[in-house]
Amino acid sequence: MRMTPLESAKKEEGKGELTGNLRSEIKEAADGIIKEMESSSDPKFRQSKFLRFVRKIKAGAYNINADNTLEKDPKMLAVFHAAQMEEQKEKGQKSDDPMELLDKYWNDLNADIGLE
Repeated sequence: MRMTPLESAKKEEGKGELTGNLRSEIKEAADGIIKEMESSSDPKFRQSKFLRFVRKIKAGAYNINADNTLEKDPKMLAVFHAAQMEEQKEKGQKSDDPMELLDKYWNDLNADIGLE
């Protein structure tokens, strides 16, 4: 019987940590999903919560452990949100109202740490 990559990593590591190669494969898979969804003609795909989740995996803000649990990295989440805000600014999507921008950032952070 063939083991899944996660089962194989669990057997190798034994502590629930993934190997660097498997983390790299997960990030590559996330990148492929991101490219497909961003190139979709359907705005539901381009603006979905799932796409945002996959972007966080690719950025390292969320890590999948060998025991199939999701671990959040607070430092990388902050970096992710800062990069998202910068990207919105570059695209000209920033709000004229600084409080609106702060509210959006605050709500995103609360959702990430499970307070929402």
